[in-house]
Amino acid sequence: MQKAISAKMISLLFISAMAILLIGRIFQLPFLLFLFPVFAILYLRHKKTLPGFLSLFIGSVSVILAAFWGIASHMFSSTATFITVMSVSTFIGLLPILLDAWLFKEEVNQKWLILIYPCAKVFLEFIGSANSPFGIWGSPVSMLASWQPFNNLVSYGGIWTLSLLASLFSSILVYVFENGFSNHPLSKSLIRWYGLVFLLLALAGLIRIKSYQPRSKVRVAVVLANDSLRSEPVKKLYQHLISQKQVAVAPAEVTYYHHAFELSNLDVLQQTEKAVAAGANIIFCGEGNLVVMKDDERALIDSVKKIAQKWNVYIGIAAEVYTPTAVKPVENKVIFIQPDGRIAFEYLKHFPLGLEKDLMVAGNGIIPTCNTPYGKVAAVICFDTDFITYARKAGTAKADILFAPSNDWEAIADLRGKITRYRALENGFTLVRPASHGVTEMVSPTGQLIYANNYFKHPSRLMLADIPAKQFPTMYVQTGDWLPFLMLFILLAVMIGFWENVKTQKRVLTNFITIFLLVTAIPCFAKAQLANSDTTGTSKNQPRKKSKTILFPAVSYSPETSFALGVSAMHFYETSIDARFSQIGANALYTFNRQFINEVNLLHFSPGNRFLVKAGFSFNKFPEKFYGIGNKVSEKSEVTITYNAVKADISGLKKLQNNTYVGIHYNYANYYHLFQDNATSHMLDTLSGGNGSILSGLGVVYLYDSRNNTYNSTQGWYAQVNATWNNTIFGSETNYFAFDTDIRKYHTLRSGAVLALQGIVEIKNGEVPFTQLSYLGGGNMMRGFYAGRFRDKNLVAFQAEYRRHLWRKWGFVLFLGAGKVSPDLDQINGKDLQHSVGFGVRRSISKQHKVNLRIDVGYGNGQCNFYVNIGEAF
Repeated sequence: MQKAISAKMISLLFISAMAILLIGRIFQLPFLLFLFPVFAILYLRHKKTLPGFLSLFIGSVSVILAAFWGIASHMFSSTATFITVMSVSTFIGLLPILLDAWLFKEEVNQKWLILIYPCAKVFLEFIGSANSPFGIWGSPVSMLASWQPFNNLVSYGGIWTLSLLASLFSSILVYVFENGFSNHPLSKSLIRWYGLVFLLLALAGLIRIKSYQPRSKVRVAVVLANDSLRSEPVKKLYQHLISQKQVAVAPAEVTYYHHAFELSNLDVLQQTEKAVAAGANIIFCGEGNLVVMKDDERALIDSVKKIAQKWNVYIGIAAEVYTPTAVKPVENKVIFIQPDGRIAFEYLKHFPLGLEKDLMVAGNGIIPTCNTPYGKVAAVICFDTDFITYARKAGTAKADILFAPSNDWEAIADLRGKITRYRALENGFTLVRPASHGVTEMVSPTGQLIYANNYFKHPSRLMLADIPAKQFPTMYVQTGDWLPFLMLFILLAVMIGFWENVKTQKRVLTNFITIFLLVTAIPCFAKAQLANSDTTGTSKNQPRKKSKTILFPAVSYSPETSFALGVSAMHFYETSIDARFSQIGANALYTFNRQFINEVNLLHFSPGNRFLVKAGFSFNKFPEKFYGIGNKVSEKSEVTITYNAVKADISGLKKLQNNTYVGIHYNYANYYHLFQDNATSHMLDTLSGGNGSILSGLGVVYLYDSRNNTYNSTQGWYAQVNATWNNTIFGSETNYFAFDTDIRKYHTLRSGAVLALQGIVEIKNGEVPFTQLSYLGGGNMMRGFYAGRFRDKNLVAFQAEYRRHLWRKWGFVLFLGAGKVSPDLDQINGKDLQHSVGFGVRRSISKQHKVNLRIDVGYGNGQCNFYVNIGEAF
């Protein structure tokens, strides 16, 4: 039974929540921030849901904007962008509170309700950090970096362990408030058990700290530039780069910059020699502290080499190199020089921030390392450390020391240091963060501060410390982000348990999960495409309902993704009695290959099927194997390429006659943050679209669909023909024409088995980015081949499948396929065809819609691959 609260108390809860949020953010008090959800949950539970959530959202956004106003001009391109990003992130952060309030008002058992907020909070925080262009920024637990020994829990499950501990504490306090403490045994038990677990975790942290006994240490030095020499010429040059893009600097100005930069750099090199005299073995400077025009870069490097050779030391140059006439005129880089004068590696900043995105050349995403007598050294730059998964590459490379030269500003100096400190705990290396205009820190693998100096309080320009030089292996490096997905499965399990007991099931659970799926894609504006639902078709013999929603945990497997886990939702509806079923679908998946797949799609039939609208939006973060271009590429040329992709496909079609539609089609795709993991190969540099690409095209589409079922047809034809022109007129970065044909035939044999046939022809002409090349392989065509095993501009492929029902809900299939890719149409012939064969098992999971669980084994090109999915391949 719900506890009644007066209107005055409800208002007081709201005011308290806002005050706590404001004070906690401004003064960086994490304990207060963990009390915010307590007051927010209690407020929304006892307030009408819609006006209550709206008030909570507006109030929270206002507080967040006020608290973070100092970062707006540095991190965001405009005030509007700042407000939008903060509003979206706040909305997502409040969703767990909204879910709790919905279920509370449905009188769900409060014992289980304790788990809802922590599980949803941890998973959404993880999704937000993975998709956000600002990484882990804004997380309250980022302020706990100095809380020894609890911060060492990060080494087991990442920063999410602290998030779980804090949000569970908030949820327990809510339960105690609702039910009382002194006369409620469960409230007492919850507090006692939480306290016991808290103490045990503290003990585990202490044990980890005490067990780290590094045998060797190395003296490192941080040197910073003299602002009186560096700031003015750099500011002046940036004004030129912003106002006069790709315009050469006047000769007189070149002389000025050459002289000014030379004086500033000479001062940094003098500080470097002082560090050597103080016994430093490795010296690094702050981000961009050495500044040089491109023509003078070699001379600067030679000067540093002489110091390294003379004193037998390692020197990390953190430099900005300027080429005013280039599209991206700034290289923000680290050059690591060995005692023999050789360059061990160069590294470009991978995540430029704010204005930097327009000016800086982004790195390829590879974190380089160098073996030294003191341990393995790696380097990244500033904002790169705010991306947890990215920084983990240094951990998996078994780096002993990570240098992260940075350049901050006073408003964020302390918070930036705390956020970055977690990378040492997660990955078990020693973190050295040389920060100009910020907090220079040296952090041990157990999170202990070896050295810290705030530039704005003590403007030191030479800092030295002896640091551990041995990695302390962590569970997190080996297992990655397992905890958020455990929270997701607990959340789903608890909600499924509620399903029969919630009075208004569809209103609460369906609507929330739909929102939940959509917001996982909001930070990158989402993508869409639900596999195998490209058109419609419904058996006329089946009873029809006006609408139906299906929710289910999603599990799949393919060689491209490994296991994929997440949630899926589909909503079926009809616009009239004589219209086909329309549908909206959504997926949110994370794979064991560290891929994110967020998809939403729409298939809408107007009354009488007179018009058809197909729309898909998606955001994917997708590492995949790339073998090269052609029909005979070797497996030895394999590299792993990772990219982010935002896509949109929209088609509007008009019915001409029964089952026949024609219309127009628009497609958009943006591939960005491309990089390859193989540092010895430079394949991306040779490919069209290797540095990313934006595609925008308009075309026409023809569709014929007489199938009796979309998901598992037994008779009928399906044919779709697309002709699309991607052109700079439409905003595309490249010009090319694409012609795609997909024809299928389904026939029921006398035995009752079904023979399904499919033929695909794809033709492309022009400057085609490698991400848009036609390819063989995958779970839907040429099973047995890795998707993209063979790629080129043109493709012809055919496959046949024999489908047979066995017993009750079980069946089997046999399939074979053949295909070829080529650069020219005249090379499409019967020679050098690729072949695949295989078999599979089917298990019906929806008799009404004839949807099957698909388990296939495919064999092609000497390889055997395994697939698990929902729905047929075609």
